[in-house]
Amino acid sequence: MPTQKKLKVENKNPQAELPINEAPKKGPKRLTLAEQLEEAKKIIETQKEHITVKDAIIQDQQDEIDSYSDELQTQSEVMKALQEAAKSNTPATVKSKSVFEILSAIDVNKYVEKKKDLTYLSWAHAWSSVKSRFPSAVYSIKETDFDETTGFMCHTTVTIEGQTLEMWLPVMDGANKSMLKKPYNYTTRYGEKTCSAATTFDINKTIMRCLVKNLAMFGLGIYIYAGEDMPVIEEPTLIQEPAAAKPISLPVLKVGDDKWTQMKKFVTEQGPKLGLEAIIKKIGGKYQVTEEVKKEIGNIIKSN
Repeated sequence: MPTQKKLKVENKNPQAELPINEAPKKGPKRLTLAEQLEEAKKIIETQKEHITVKDAIIQDQQDEIDSYSDELQTQSEVMKALQEAAKSNTPATVKSKSVFEILSAIDVNKYVEKKKDLTYLSWAHAWSSVKSRFPSAVYSIKETDFDETTGFMCHTTVTIEGQTLEMWLPVMDGANKSMLKKPYNYTTRYGEKTCSAATTFDINKTIMRCLVKNLAMFGLGIYIYAGEDMPVIEEPTLIQEPAAAKPISLPVLKVGDDKWTQMKKFVTEQGPKLGLEAIIKKIGGKYQVTEEVKKEIGNIIKSN
């Protein structure tokens, strides 16, 4: 007799394999609309924190690049001076830049903010600009004085390359009135006003502004306190011996040279507000402005 093959029958219904008393497992719990919105808010907040951290890293890297760029520019100016001396076959020495010359040439316009008629430079960016160029720089906060009549006076000192300078600044409110320990009233042509009592926040804010003003004594952002709009850019000083005296003339500003990059930034920021004639007159006080430069300045102002 032929052998009969046994057929294996597969169970196509998985529910049939479950024990009688065991119910099918439920899927994950579905969130309500309010819970979904809350989860979305948490994700957005996390992403904002990541963006803030990335922005801070980018700013630190930009400060390092600016510092390195300044060093390269100084080295380039020294090399140019030595090459000119070699061509004339006369002994020459290059005068190294002072702390004031280095710091006063830094453009801090992108770090300032305006409140009413006053311009403020961020203390964090001011100190970063100094420390990146002079790592040994230190500052000190002195005791805050108080007088019943004149109010509070904050004091700081800064030491850079062995030189120490002191600065002081009174604690004032938004109307530039000296703040005391208690509020007081005063009369103006618009009526009676009140000056609030000074708080620790007001004193702390004044101390940091005093530090920025202290750094300005070394040159950083000093053009802001002088009411100007752009930094002082010094030319490299070459001392030749013996050499005939030459008439003093302004350096020529050309499109594409080292100084044009900073002047272009200045024109972009201030040109639309001052106008073509005023901006050319301002730059003309420090440089000889060629027709090519005037034309380029006009194009920049029109494009903004």
